[in-house]
Amino acid sequence: MKYGKISKFIAFLLTIFMVAGFTACGNEVGSYTDSVKDTTKDKSDIVTNITDGQQVVDNKNNIVENILPPKTDNPKAEDKNNDTDDKSGDDKSGNDDTTEKKTSAAIYNAKLREEPVYRDEPVLDDTLKSLINLFDNLIDDVCIYNVTNEELRNGMLKGMFEAIGDPYSCFYTKKEYDEIMESTSGNYCGIGSYVSQNLQSMVITITRPFPDSPAAKAGIMKGDHIYTVDGEDVRGMDLSSVVAKMKGEPDTKVIVGVERDGVYIEFEITRAPIVVNTIEYEMLDNNIGYISMVEFIETSAEDFKKAYDELEKQGMQGLIFDLRDNPGGLLNVVLEIADYIIEDNTPDGQKSLLTFTKDREGKVEIYNCSDGHSLNIPMAVLVNQASASASELFTAAVKAHGKATIVGTNTFGKGIVQSIFPLTNGMAVKLTTSEYYTPNGECFHGVGVAPDYEVLLDDDVRRMPIIPHELDSQLQKAIECLKKKFVKENLVLDK
Repeated sequence: MKYGKISKFIAFLLTIFMVAGFTACGNEVGSYTDSVKDTTKDKSDIVTNITDGQQVVDNKNNIVENILPPKTDNPKAEDKNNDTDDKSGDDKSGNDDTTEKKTSAAIYNAKLREEPVYRDEPVLDDTLKSLINLFDNLIDDVCIYNVTNEELRNGMLKGMFEAIGDPYSCFYTKKEYDEIMESTSGNYCGIGSYVSQNLQSMVITITRPFPDSPAAKAGIMKGDHIYTVDGEDVRGMDLSSVVAKMKGEPDTKVIVGVERDGVYIEFEITRAPIVVNTIEYEMLDNNIGYISMVEFIETSAEDFKKAYDELEKQGMQGLIFDLRDNPGGLLNVVLEIADYIIEDNTPDGQKSLLTFTKDREGKVEIYNCSDGHSLNIPMAVLVNQASASASELFTAAVKAHGKATIVGTNTFGKGIVQSIFPLTNGMAVKLTTSEYYTPNGECFHGVGVAPDYEVLLDDDVRRMPIIPHELDSQLQKAIECLKKKFVKENLVLDK
């Protein structure tokens, strides 16, 4: 038995929960990238990027993102096709209450408490200390596997947060938290791809290799299911663990084994520094501008404004904003873009509401438009089932204020808030702390945001790594909507 092992471990736990630096650092709108309701048939994918799937902090230390779910069994969810563009299920057991009733969206059989519950006794009591002592001795005396004190500590702390029954509440080691901070800068070192994980089967799927990335150059394709990393079977592992295995130092190699159309294929990929290009734009026919954004990171608001200005110089008369497969991102960034588009005041002189949150005590925090800027241009927003969290918040805001026509499929449905609490030792914890509401007072968690026009992509089309515009039925519908607005507003259509 290692000398002082138990006393050091208990002291560590006490330090974790008593540290003076335990202050709130952030809020996360319902990943990615980050959420799934337990009875949704086709919404079992969580979209994130290879950097780790987390997003981080705004000026109020708020985060939005898209998350890494713990392993869990969900007998109510059907293991449907893992493609993120599948049509949303009809079940809406998540929540559709208005602000008059506190919602209780079901998340893997664990419902948000309708009334606050306060525990009188601490978790770390004498009985727990005795059990820790017993288990520690057993592991030392009879376990055939080598395990370090750090691994035991981290495992116990992670298990504590898994006990909540919420896939978005978790404990971060220092390394994991550092990776979260790294991911929002848009720069990291790895293979360069977006991935998704099916929470029922735990299968991880490539949703979008970055153009000219190591993954793309090696031959990784959209729709590949990741089975192994460096010879280790990763099926059933949580997303963060697999992501960590694929990241690494520049010029090092990683072998990624995938299943493609029933065939197992291995790719040797040389890791490289990745700069995430989250925005693309171009001018389509009829003076219709097109901006696609795959995630809301630190630079996205400025990138959007620059793209808009450039398209405006080219004579843009209408705009399509493509948020399909966008898992979310930084809250302050998505609010800045929405604020840039929506007027500060409604026609009746009231402040234009972007969103508001409500916590377990019923406390409301309001986010209004305030930048003094707005866009007066016909606009359409493209969304699909993989448009999540911050993407949904944006979509709901522009829809409520009549600034855009929404085209595509029902969005993902993650409208709960996670707050990150950093510790002075570099670790952190994340807890679900409140819910997001649309300007109309609706909680979209477990429900999603419905499009004005539902349009499905053909199966063969949606599996293409790059969909040609002429085959993109959702884009073509958005163009059709804008043309009708042009006619209504007597705008000239130029080819």
